[in-house]
Amino acid sequence: MIWKRWRTLLVVVALGAGVAVGGSVALRSGSGFSGNAHKNSKGQKRQDRAKNGRYNAMIAGNFRGTGTADVWDDSVSIDATLTDESGTSYLLTAPNLAVDGPYFSGAGRIGPNEVTVSGRVDAARASRLSAYIVFSDGRGSRVIGTLPPSVDPPDDNWRDNNDGNHNGNGEH
Repeated sequence: MIWKRWRTLLVVVALGAGVAVGGSVALRSGSGFSGNAHKNSKGQKRQDRAKNGRYNAMIAGNFRGTGTADVWDDSVSIDATLTDESGTSYLLTAPNLAVDGPYFSGAGRIGPNEVTVSGRVDAARASRLSAYIVFSDGRGSRVIGTLPPSVDPPDDNWRDNNDGNHNGNGEH
């Protein structure tokens, strides 16, 4: 379904944990993530290490640009300035995307056009956000974001055991 569409789109391939586009950290009351607070119907939860805050985001695909993603226990919001293939600039706004375990989704806008946004927040070496933005005609872009290293320093002890759990320690 949606994953097949993305095989044909330009994707940001390698963004290490140290990538930062600049920006500040957003904090609000109750921004500490409790880890088990948002299990979804399948029992999946966001990793304890995946932190709330303002992520620096890079967007690539049919639209390119930079912006921020604010991650909280109960919602994710993404704002960015984008340019399409012809050089026209647009604003991406995707406020209050619903959180379901480690995943988030909802509606947003690129300029006057409605888009669907879906993604996840997790933590390998550092907290990271990844999302897809899709127009009704199938065009779209990918969002990759990280917290600034000053807020979430990379965990150099993290290792991927290739066990399919993507938690670095072989546990669920």
